[in-house]
Amino acid sequence: MLMGLGNLILAALLPLSTVDSLPPQAPPSNPAGIGTAADANALRKQFRFSEAAAIYKRLLIVNPDDPKLNFDCALTLYLQASNEDDAAKAQELGRQARVYALKAKSLGCEEPLNESVLSLVHEDGTITKNTSMDPDKAVDAILQKAEQAFSKGDMQEALKNYQAALALNPKNYAATLYSGDVYFSWKDYGQAVVWYERAIALNPDVETAYRYCGDALSFLGKHDEALGKYLAAVLTEPRNKLAWSGLKNYASDLNREVQKSPLTLPKVSTETKGGNVSIVADLKSGTLSQGYALARTQWIKDHPVAAGGTYRHSLAEEASAIRMTIRLADDLKGAGPEDPFAKSCATLKAMDSEGLLEPFILLDAADSGIAEDYKDFLQQHRGLLVRYIRKYRLDLP
Repeated sequence: MLMGLGNLILAALLPLSTVDSLPPQAPPSNPAGIGTAADANALRKQFRFSEAAAIYKRLLIVNPDDPKLNFDCALTLYLQASNEDDAAKAQELGRQARVYALKAKSLGCEEPLNESVLSLVHEDGTITKNTSMDPDKAVDAILQKAEQAFSKGDMQEALKNYQAALALNPKNYAATLYSGDVYFSWKDYGQAVVWYERAIALNPDVETAYRYCGDALSFLGKHDEALGKYLAAVLTEPRNKLAWSGLKNYASDLNREVQKSPLTLPKVSTETKGGNVSIVADLKSGTLSQGYALARTQWIKDHPVAAGGTYRHSLAEEASAIRMTIRLADDLKGAGPEDPFAKSCATLKAMDSEGLLEPFILLDAADSGIAEDYKDFLQQHRGLLVRYIRKYRLDLP
């Protein structure tokens, strides 16, 4: 995941970027002179981080348990610390940023950028500096200068350095992406799209440029194209929470929400005895959960691992077990009290009839083993993955 200082600053500038996974809090009371969250947001977009942080802190005295205010304060303090030349002051600001980020997380904030702050700020308040963005030291030094200029709001200087880096290495992804960020900050969304498309062409396996391109297209009123980019971001890195944030913004614009995964599968454990692998469900979990575990165990027996190999939970195993459990649910229908997993089986049966069972597994029920099958499925069945997200996560036709 590409997450440098410039990315966090761009996120702070984006009107679309806020805590999307949390219900809106009641507006805090606003005694005279405190200022509002909107005032603080506006100051942050002007790179006036100290003034913005002061407002957030005063608002938090009145409403200390607002997860969004805690997140906004943490992000702003992080940005202020990153621009502070005095090491001791920067460390203290970083320490404060971490405190507010931890509070936001404890209150239910799932904003990926909050996790980024926590990963970049150490417990003592020191901040992880930008990692190398090019193996050529001369190019990297230019990019670091560009990042410093961007962080201070000097976009002309930032762009000059990004372009200087590209003159030396035209294939540098960061310089290409961040050139788009400069144009985005200037609200020249058309040029931003041009640069984001170039970044996508340079590295189609990173979600960031797709998502940023979707944001720019949204501001241009090209909402269908924006949705396509947001979907591409998710399909590129489905296990990256940031990749889903574009879709959350898109849904919010339609007064919708990205739905959570429509169901969960039975909880089971893997046991290995004498070289044999079996899947075990809790004896109290119900007949269908037991059947699911037995179906997986049988699949493993029918597909022995080659000599010297190790067992891996695969897409084929999971899909086969779910289909056997669906058939068992049909056989047991009306034969007694409803099994706790019966309703899930009905939903899974509907998905399977639409060809969307494997997309559900890969996007919403994959462990590290199943995830290894994702790339091949994406290459062959991209359309099915899109259909699943549209129907079951966005409630779109």
